[in-house]
Amino acid sequence: MKVAGRGCLTAFIYDSGGKLLKKAEANDKDLDHKVHQYVIDLSVFSGNVTVILNGGYVDHTGGADPEYQFSNIFMY
Repeated sequence: MKVAGRGCLTAFIYDSGGKLLKKAEANDKDLDHKVHQYVIDLSVFSGNVTVILNGGYVDHTGGADPEYQFSNIFMY
C-alpha cells in the first residue's frame, strides 16, 4: 500500500550472481493509497534468488521520500 510521497512499487528478482531475472512494476492505477495484491511466479527460477521491493523511482525522477507498507509477503 502506498502510504506517502511519489514513487512506483517495483519488485526486482536477481540470481546469486547479480543478474536481473525479473522486474515487475505496479500499474499506475494502483498508486492510490489502497491495498493491492501482486503475484510473481518464482517457480521458474532455480537456486538462490534475491528479491528487492522498491517504492521509489529507480531513475531518481520522482520524489525523494516515497513510503510504502509491505505486508503478508509469502514466497514458496
